Amino acid sequence: MPTRTEKEKMLAGERYTFFDAELEAERQNAKTLMYRFNQSQDASKQQTILRQMLGALGRESLIWPPFYCSYGRNTYLGDHVFLNYMCVILDNNEVRIGNHVMIGPAVQIYTAAHDLQPETRNQGWEVAKAITIEDNVWIGAARSSCQR
Repeated sequence: MPTRTEKEKMLAGERYTFFDAELEAERQNAKTLMYRFNQSQDASKQQTILRQMLGALGRESLIWPPFYCSYGRNTYLGDHVFLNYMCVILDNNEVRIGNHVMIGPAVQIYTAAHDLQPETRNQGWEVAKAITIEDNVWIGAARSSCQR
């Protein structure tokens, strides 16, 4: 049986090491695309960058910068999705967001969890589990200052 790569283990929800060279290269690529996206003022250019960065970008879906992610390629947006300012998606595993989803400012979605023991955590061991957000969901915000 062939040995699985750290990326394959990561996407399978198995324990993997964060310090893998292939994974580091993919994170660096995502950082480059995020920087270009976050610095752009041109909506058309932003959409082009998102199509390069994300696993899927549905029709009429929109992300307002700044936006941050681990890999980008593991994030899949359905149609008519809106992510407000300062969204963070740590997509070490797949994050699938359905159609007609609204995500408010500063919301953070994490697939990864580091080992609890310092010895193994310091070696870069972690696990990542996929997240699915179904259709028609609204995640209001990281914090709400609205009072009724």
